[in-house]
Amino acid sequence: MKSLLNILAISSFAIIECFAQGVMTMQTDKSNYSYGDSIQVSVIISNNTDSTITIWGGSCMVDITFDTLHFQRLCNTSEFPHTFQPGTSGKWTWVLVPSMLGIPIQDGEQTIYGYCYGNGSKDSIKITEPKYYGGRLDVSYKVMTPANKIQIIRDSINASVVSSDTLSNFGIIEEVWQIRNYSIDSLANLYSKDSILQSISVERHLESPTEIITSVKKISEMPSKYSLSQNYPNPFNPTTVITYSIPKENIVTIKVFDILGNEVASLVNEEKPAGKYSINFNAGKLPSGIYFYRMEAGSFMEAKKLILLK
Repeated sequence: MKSLLNILAISSFAIIECFAQGVMTMQTDKSNYSYGDSIQVSVIISNNTDSTITIWGGSCMVDITFDTLHFQRLCNTSEFPHTFQPGTSGKWTWVLVPSMLGIPIQDGEQTIYGYCYGNGSKDSIKITEPKYYGGRLDVSYKVMTPANKIQIIRDSINASVVSSDTLSNFGIIEEVWQIRNYSIDSLANLYSKDSILQSISVERHLESPTEIITSVKKISEMPSKYSLSQNYPNPFNPTTVITYSIPKENIVTIKVFDILGNEVASLVNEEKPAGKYSINFNAGKLPSGIYFYRMEAGSFMEAKKLILLK
């Protein structure tokens, strides 16, 4: 059920790669799931060498693939280095939520693969769960589209709106719809031919990762100051990850602007507890170019540049 992989190492650009020290394994909390149960997938890094191993934070560890469905790589390690003394380990856990992601798409035994970044090595685990009907769809349509026409589509597939964002500069509205009792893959295929919608696609982003350090060396995970990290990768096409930290509860806003200062996306606009966070920014609807993202939290404000190359 578990196989050994090379552990992850450091590169000069904080990209974690695989090399021949230590081991990596994957596991789940159980192998048989009932309809709609969340699926907990863990990656464990163990240092079985005689030397200290350091993994620099803010970098992507692995790709997660659920049979043929690929999930966005999620950079969920914190910014400072994690040090593993000989005989110690660290554990990172992803929670796959079928009601949000619409997985699995077939009945019976499923395989979840973890691909170690850098050399294509992988580990896998098997689970059994019935096909899930439901999940989320990313939808976009023109601002001028009559609201009743969009509502007719929503009603026909029993869709509720999770989020809605108007991109005035592009004349479109982007929404996330929660679907129940339908195959979201079939719906995406069916409505991709609908002239009313600009686009429709299945949303399968990993959500709410947790990081558990089990090393015997204590590492303080609570940030001591506000920080906004450089997005990775950069340049990117079309997705990138932005990480930030806040030392205490505060209202946080993170917005993206084009080179003329026009707002093109709002990524965060809510009160957040103290902690470290990662955002997946999908710029698939934007043209290539230079953009800026700005974070504000209390009196803290910082902006960084990102480059979209298609």
